Amino acid sequence: MHRILGWSGILPFIAFLILASNQTTLFGMTPLQFFILYSAVIFSFLAGALWGRVITLKSNEQLSDREASQHKLHLLHSNGFALLAFVALIASEFWRLAALLLLALGYWWLLKIESTLHHQTSSAIAYFKMRQQLSYVVLGCHALMLIVVLVTL
Repeated sequence: MHRILGWSGILPFIAFLILASNQTTLFGMTPLQFFILYSAVIFSFLAGALWGRVITLKSNEQLSDREASQHKLHLLHSNGFALLAFVALIASEFWRLAALLLLALGYWWLLKIESTLHHQTSSAIAYFKMRQQLSYVVLGCHALMLIVVLVTL
């Protein structure tokens, strides 16, 4: 089920990207605005998922001091990611390119943080592999949207 939900979540990115290349508007908003809003929501969701994973790992394992310190840092990152999404939404009102770049950087950074978590079970390894693939597609969509925006300026 997580595969279907994960890959279905890519469809709005692609749809808004296609609409942006056609310079279509929806409900008085540009596809770029929808893209940024959707991206910030998904990024916030992933930040919450990271928080939940770190809490679960911490409660299920005996952690060394170094691991406990790393988990605290991961918790701070998860909250920072949610705040980054909020800042991107604010920035999108004034400078949409900055919002796109902030979100793309956030997705990349989140992927790097997730790669440091322990993926001990085969299902956790498979999930992380899927998350990597999804993140690369999302990063590609952000890069393409950036190109579309720059070309249509």
